[in-house]
Amino acid sequence: MAGHDTTIIDSERKKLGLSHAETGGQLATEWNFSKNYLNIILHHHEPAHAKRYQRLVCLVHVADAIVRRLAYGSGGDSQQPTIDNAAMDRFGIQNKGLHRLIDAVQTDLNNGKSILSALEG
Repeated sequence: MAGHDTTIIDSERKKLGLSHAETGGQLATEWNFSKNYLNIILHHHEPAHAKRYQRLVCLVHVADAIVRRLAYGSGGDSQQPTIDNAAMDRFGIQNKGLHRLIDAVQTDLNNGKSILSALEG
């Protein structure tokens, strides 16, 4: 896990020489993943670097940042991820809309947990 003021990506690059996105990109290439998946894997933290499939990359970038902000799962650090402004612009999202989207995702996650709890018995 990264330190309190260090992102997981910075820690990975410092200790390993590359990030999980770069490692995933190498595996995706080795395993002959399609170019759209390769671009998503490589650029989901830095969508501006994607040369192709930018809309898809931006979508995953925004979704990743939202679930990290909601502390759903673990990103390997305690940092609040910054959403790339260009990704927000691509979908016409402003701060107010982002907060509404985050609230809607939180509601859906809570509803999903309720359904799973009910199914468990």
